[in-house]
Amino acid sequence: MKVIFVTGNNGNDNVVDYLSSILKEEGYKTGIYRTVDTVKRNSRFLIDNRVMTEAKFKKYEKIILDFIDGGSELTLFEALVGIAYRYFADENCDFAIMETEVGGRYDPINVAEECLSIITSNDKAGIIKKGIVITETDGKTLEVIVEEAKKKGIPVKSIDNEFFAKFAGTKGKKTGFDFIGESFYTKLETGSGGKNQVNKAALAVVAAEELGVENEAIRKGLKKAKKS
Repeated sequence: MKVIFVTGNNGNDNVVDYLSSILKEEGYKTGIYRTVDTVKRNSRFLIDNRVMTEAKFKKYEKIILDFIDGGSELTLFEALVGIAYRYFADENCDFAIMETEVGGRYDPINVAEECLSIITSNDKAGIIKKGIVITETDGKTLEVIVEEAKKKGIPVKSIDNEFFAKFAGTKGKKTGFDFIGESFYTKLETGSGGKNQVNKAALAVVAAEELGVENEAIRKGLKKAKKS
């Protein structure tokens, strides 16, 4: 199972929705760990956009409680992340898309090694360990990310440098844009309206290209993406 980190305080959920839809279109089984603040904790865990049932959550909750009763100490976030990784592995997911809890090197999702990291905003460079970094940040925040990645020999792809996205208008609830990365796309469409969707969708496209997803799956996946 390959692990993807998504970190930042701005639009994580949009990026995750786009990327998971693209991976599903390519035929991959994809787990999603959300950091949503919700009473129903099972809603943090999804596979192919389907929320974990309460019965399954109770099953994994018991595993964690037994672990704690055995003398181990876990924070709430560590327990939830542990459930996510175990659940996705048990369900034979091809990918696990993990949103960070606190960001940085001490975030509990860091127990796994990522194949790539997507950073949507702010300085979250401490999360970087392996793979490649994809980001929409700029200025000093980008400088920090590049410096941290350089120390670890990890390449960085940032918007308006290694890839480009140009807003092409909206039509109803859909947003159109052109994209240049490893491939050139015209008239890509997202399932959500608004110019602010373009950068988020572009991050998902770059990630999909890095993972070897076919062009048609990228195009269809973006268009079919729904809020999870």
